[in-house]
Amino acid sequence: MKNISFETVRKYLMGLAVFWIATGERLGNIPLVVFAAIVLFDVRLWKDAFQTKRLQGRELLFFPSLLLFLHSLSYYLFSDPVEVGSLIQVRAAFGLIPLIIFLLADRIQGWGRTFLLNSLFSGLLITALYGFGLAWWRAAHRIEPSFSFSDYFFYDRYSFPLGWHPAYMSLFAGLLMMWFAMERFLPSAARSVFKLRAGLGLLFCAALFFILQGRMNWIALMLSLPVVFFTFKKELMPTAISPKLWLASGIGFALSVGLFMWKAPDSIRTRWSQGISTEYNLASADIEDFSGFTIRLAEWEGVRHALARAPFYGYGADAQRELEKSYAEIGFVLGQKNRYNAHSMYYQSLLAGGWIGLVVLLFFVGSLLVYALQNRDPLLFAAVLFFALSGLTESLADRQKGVLFAAVILPLLAVSFEGDRSPKRHKKS
Repeated sequence: MKNISFETVRKYLMGLAVFWIATGERLGNIPLVVFAAIVLFDVRLWKDAFQTKRLQGRELLFFPSLLLFLHSLSYYLFSDPVEVGSLIQVRAAFGLIPLIIFLLADRIQGWGRTFLLNSLFSGLLITALYGFGLAWWRAAHRIEPSFSFSDYFFYDRYSFPLGWHPAYMSLFAGLLMMWFAMERFLPSAARSVFKLRAGLGLLFCAALFFILQGRMNWIALMLSLPVVFFTFKKELMPTAISPKLWLASGIGFALSVGLFMWKAPDSIRTRWSQGISTEYNLASADIEDFSGFTIRLAEWEGVRHALARAPFYGYGADAQRELEKSYAEIGFVLGQKNRYNAHSMYYQSLLAGGWIGLVVLLFFVGSLLVYALQNRDPLLFAAVLFFALSGLTESLADRQKGVLFAAVILPLLAVSFEGDRSPKRHKKS
């Protein structure tokens, strides 16, 4: 048996950390802390990093994330220290990952993007299958007379038992869909076996995406993909694609959506076909009087009411308390009762950090987009755009699962890109 090197241990600990994140486990920072402990206390890494100027060309990944973390720390100056401590625990990855990139960027690049994304896919797949199995058992053994089996299974009892919220799980499913779809076009994905695997992975993630019912994630995906394919046409379409293939793909997609809307359980079909209305009753305490869209309109009315009396710098970690106070003042009964957050990454940033907080967040997102363009990386560009659009209706930067996606997965995609372009993993044809 060969001796296992410390570098191999590092690599698989990173893979385990990404796998753990993909399961949706609430203690998502634990594997990152363990990994960081091994990295940060290795004096040789620090010496090597400073000697080789490790950050050269990667400042757009390092400083915006660190600035976002430091801005969160500044909340200690004017808001509840206990609440700030909880927020810092959630946002710790924004401070931790820049240091890991500083110390390990070249090694992560050598490990390759495929290694990291396979770890992500494995965690998501295992969690989804476990969730399906548990939901199936519950539906078979605890079904109530008023429910059909499909309604009970797919909507009322299909919960991911490791702590997932559908909107956040959809981030990871959407990223993997984009990866599997793009890999079919990239020249490195020449082997038919790899293309078959990509097709099966795409099918699984697409089915999961629909079941999760992340409608804003779906809209974000549909907006992101055309932009990415247009922006990176040379990278993704080195040769012309037959019009017949485009036509067949479009017909197949339309038939799939039609079949889904025809055969899906009422609870899912109703939610997907729900129209957009701007009328809502703030005084109602019944969830049935609101659609997902109108609930957010009501929440954003509360945010604007709070911002009218907010200082330039926002409310810091006290933002949620101030938002609930605004719900009471405008008479939004359901929001006050359920303690809804802002359900918008940008509104939440304004509420907590004022205009400064919003600018810092936009700097982080914009820097990743610029880095993707500079390095001609279509998947990173698509993932960042997808995250930015999905954040319109979810407070992604204030929930650990959204933070782990933004602060860990996106930078790791960025630094691992060059390592994945090598054809060595496809040299056997």
